[in-house]
Amino acid sequence: MNRVEYTAHNFTMEDKPVTITASAVDPDGVTQTKTYTSTVLSDLLDDLSDMQVDEIPDFNFSEEQKQYRFTLNKDITQITIHVTPKGTEHLSELTLKVNGVEYQFDEAITLDIDPDEVLNTFRIGVSRYLPGYTNAVSSTTYTIQFYKSASTLPIYDAIYPMARVDSANTSVVDAYTPRSIDEIDTQATWEQIVADNVERGMTDWAKWSYPIVVNETIYIAVEEELRKYDLDGTLLKTGDLGTTVLGAGYTGWIAYGDGMIFVPSGGGVRAYNADDLSPLWSSSTGIEASQASAPLLYHNGYIYSGLTTGTGNPPTGGFYCMDVIDEDPSTPLEVKEAVWTLEGPSFYWAGACIAGDYLIVPCDTGDVYSIDIEESIDQGQAVIIDTLNMSENDNEGITDPGEREVNARLRSSIYMMPTGVRYVILRTAECFMLQH
Repeated sequence: MNRVEYTAHNFTMEDKPVTITASAVDPDGVTQTKTYTSTVLSDLLDDLSDMQVDEIPDFNFSEEQKQYRFTLNKDITQITIHVTPKGTEHLSELTLKVNGVEYQFDEAITLDIDPDEVLNTFRIGVSRYLPGYTNAVSSTTYTIQFYKSASTLPIYDAIYPMARVDSANTSVVDAYTPRSIDEIDTQATWEQIVADNVERGMTDWAKWSYPIVVNETIYIAVEEELRKYDLDGTLLKTGDLGTTVLGAGYTGWIAYGDGMIFVPSGGGVRAYNADDLSPLWSSSTGIEASQASAPLLYHNGYIYSGLTTGTGNPPTGGFYCMDVIDEDPSTPLEVKEAVWTLEGPSFYWAGACIAGDYLIVPCDTGDVYSIDIEESIDQGQAVIIDTLNMSENDNEGITDPGEREVNARLRSSIYMMPTGVRYVILRTAECFMLQH
């Protein structure tokens, strides 16, 4: 059996009858001709001629545009939509559904906005059904998305805002700790299981960050969630990260600054409102590494951190600087790019510190970089003032290249004392003092 198919479009408001004549030559050389009658249905009857959203007074509907995005005031909990089909003379054949729920064309459609969702999506479908047909002969879908407007950024005091107390990587705090079991207030002691590695099919590792303490509140990122606890361990709020914390890494650090919580992702960092945990922006560094296992350092409106591949001998990665300003508060889909990057070496667990006008950065190659902060921002590239390599300090007498490379790796943060003296610990557990 031979089969012939044809496709035809009808851009008018009426179905058009057509006559099709087909000719074929059989094996004996005889031409046979047959005539068929059919109908080319209108391509336009399931389109809308107009749409209005009461809460968006300047909404301009276009017949050609099928997707729309708007930002709503966070106090709005409902929207009202009015739609008008093109095929008004064929209303008996048309069905209107919004997110699967059927409505009438002449009614005002009131839809609930979920205040806990950053993005509310509504799909408006118009389908045409003909007598005797079970399935729709044609359909058109319009998508309207509403973003919750960004909340005002809070101004919080931070007790422990990042991997360390401050940009000098100070770990000492002014707090009394128990000297014996008798001094522990067991009534005030609590614990929270924040990550269940059994669900991941793992026996040793889960994905989580170390906690930070801001505004007498504890923040921690776990798997795909940002969590906020009070100091008594009560869960106050959660926020969807939209991705897993740390990318391909498993343990790491988050940070606070300018009313935002910064969470490392696979290729950069994401920002969330410290009050309601709503997402503000994401970023892409362009560095080809997916483990965000280096501490985040916030300083004067910028985030500094590093990435690593975690594998290789030696592993590779990069370090980056990111401006934290939310340049487009109307949408959390803003993707920022790094102000500058330093690509090549791996940055794994080792955190940078601020020393006056310089950023002091340790890395896996055993190098410690001194980077001019202002010049790097102005030029859009890492302006390295000086480099010190630590590999010779603990490799005396070692000839194996692999062992020398491993020994040289810097995987602890640089600490700067108020006197300006910096300290760094090598993988061999040796501590070195670096004098400027």
